[in-house]
Amino acid sequence: MKRLLVTGITLVMIFLTAGNAAAQRNLRANRVDMISSLNLTDAQVSKIDALRTKHQKIMVDLRADLQKSVIDQKELFSSGDVQKDKYLAAVDKTNKIREKMSLERANHQMDIYSVLDKDQKAKFDKFRGTCGFGNNRGMMRGGRFGNGGRGSGRGNCNGNGPGAGMGMGFGPGF
Repeated sequence: MKRLLVTGITLVMIFLTAGNAAAQRNLRANRVDMISSLNLTDAQVSKIDALRTKHQKIMVDLRADLQKSVIDQKELFSSGDVQKDKYLAAVDKTNKIREKMSLERANHQMDIYSVLDKDQKAKFDKFRGTCGFGNNRGMMRGGRFGNGGRGSGRGNCNGNGPGAGMGMGFGPGF
């Protein structure tokens, strides 16, 4: 019985991991399609690369701060006699770091958007509206977490339509 349970859990974890990896591959492919369709100049590419590098360095620091804050929060809670005000202050600190991360992402997106010319912005806006770039449309509304994993009815950028896939929300073929 124990062996069957371990085997079942292992199979479920493999299945879920494979679906997540496929979703990430599709997201990367969609972004590559978008970037190639924008016909960026060499100057724009180098500017965007510099912005991306700067953003990545900032985010590494913020993620480290977030992880430390979460650890401090857990440590405080597990220390025994927890004082409400200290715990709420720790939660507030964690939330402020998350807010900084969210604002940094938004600023980064707008910095990149400002590098684009008028035609490129129009293409970017169209792509963003149809492919869910930056708005979690794929996972939250049409993926595993929304609509019972049945798809959003909007299709995706690869030409694969919506649908239940194998009933798990991973799309056709998974």
